[in-house]
Amino acid sequence: MGGQASPKYQGRASRRDLRRVYALVEECRSLGDDAYSWRTRAMELLIELLPAQVAIGNEIADLRDLAEKGWEGVPPGAPARSNRTGPIRIGFAGRAERDAWETYAEETPVRRTPEFTTLLKASAPSVTRSRRQIWDDASWYRSHAFNERHKLAGIDDYIISICRIPGTRRSSSIWMHRATGDAPFGRREWYLLDLAHRELARHIGGPIASTLQPTPATLTKRQNEALEMLLAGMTEKQAAASMGISVPTVHEYVQAIYKHFGVHSRGELAAHFIRRYRGAMNDVRVGEDE
Repeated sequence: MGGQASPKYQGRASRRDLRRVYALVEECRSLGDDAYSWRTRAMELLIELLPAQVAIGNEIADLRDLAEKGWEGVPPGAPARSNRTGPIRIGFAGRAERDAWETYAEETPVRRTPEFTTLLKASAPSVTRSRRQIWDDASWYRSHAFNERHKLAGIDDYIISICRIPGTRRSSSIWMHRATGDAPFGRREWYLLDLAHRELARHIGGPIASTLQPTPATLTKRQNEALEMLLAGMTEKQAAASMGISVPTVHEYVQAIYKHFGVHSRGELAAHFIRRYRGAMNDVRVGEDE
């Protein structure tokens, strides 16, 4: 606890580390239609990369907006939590440790934590802070936050990162924690989390779905089949023949799809997907296979 870093935690990021960061981003993009799936996978890969014990990821309203509103209507521990997708919390040693953390998260007003107070002072749209940038060792290991909260959850040192989602007043948040007694995070881990989060955040709302964004992931299997055929240019009659069902049934699927994506026509539906995936198309590197 609070000891010297072991050799495997020292040093700067290597080229292999950087390749793993960009491989992480690409894997999340491949899962991009499902906000829960890509965020969960990102947390799993970050635990392996740093390494860490616990990862917590969420999408929240902009902290400065919430502060300006006096945190009105915001429950403790949950700034503008989405009703559709809550935080991803993985890696706890057991149910007791997870329950201890969730109790802390539910009971502790965010505005009273030194982590978010520190983040609010940052002027940049993205900020990453280590525990040692917020607490000195002596204060941390004497604190109620460590002894009565983190220690009960089996976790100790951490890095927290907040990144603004482009074109929105929302942010992506990631907390990475090491187990109680493990060496603290170093410069390498801070850099890798900061880089990975910035790269992920710039794709959210495009090829990587936001938690508030309608995506195919929440459609039924048959609705997804109908969607694929619509985007391929099929008529409802052609889709019905291909799926082996009646035209009226396909029409019901189509109307459900329009409602889901907030559009009223096939043209608007196509435009929705063009806007969403434009970022992915722009990121293709010409000649990279040469």
